[in-house]
Amino acid sequence: MLYLIGGVPRVGKSTLANLILERDKIAYIDTDWIIHMLMFAAPQLDVKVFTKFNEQEFRNKAEKFYPFLYQFIKHNQPVVEHYVIEGDSFLPEQVSTLKKEFQLKACFLGSDKLQPETLVNNSSKNDWWINKLNSQQLNDLCKWIRNMSIFLEKECELHKIAYFDVSANYKEQIENSYRYLLSKQPHEDHGDP
Repeated sequence: MLYLIGGVPRVGKSTLANLILERDKIAYIDTDWIIHMLMFAAPQLDVKVFTKFNEQEFRNKAEKFYPFLYQFIKHNQPVVEHYVIEGDSFLPEQVSTLKKEFQLKACFLGSDKLQPETLVNNSSKNDWWINKLNSQQLNDLCKWIRNMSIFLEKECELHKIAYFDVSANYKEQIENSYRYLLSKQPHEDHGDP
């Protein structure tokens, strides 16, 4: 089974993927790893990380990345029984398209109430870039994360894909999303769990 965990940056996608790895021994790949590989090894492809933090940039990144995601899944699905792909490089509409061809379970994570102090307090050593932001940039980043979370929640509802808002009770929502993805009962994604 392929498990897709999408969403905006800094909402727990990697935490959820690591939880699945720890509990179920299912490996994962972060789309950031692929994006950075493409940026530096094949810059002519124009696949990039976020720099402007706006909706159009989010959409552009997903559209440019989708052919690589599709081929990755197409070539892994027949040979790898279970794996997770997590990242901010695909959209609910694209997941809906993938579900027509591949067996998968998916959810998106967001945080429509994220504040700068929460973002800074929850940052890890791998989030060096957050520590480089000034207070205005932090505010802008949080506003963008909140707005994109609202956008993704609406898109998930439209495409009947589960969405978990981690704003209020982060640990509980990560557990809920874990249970949703790893439930042993066959089910379709139908929006809110």
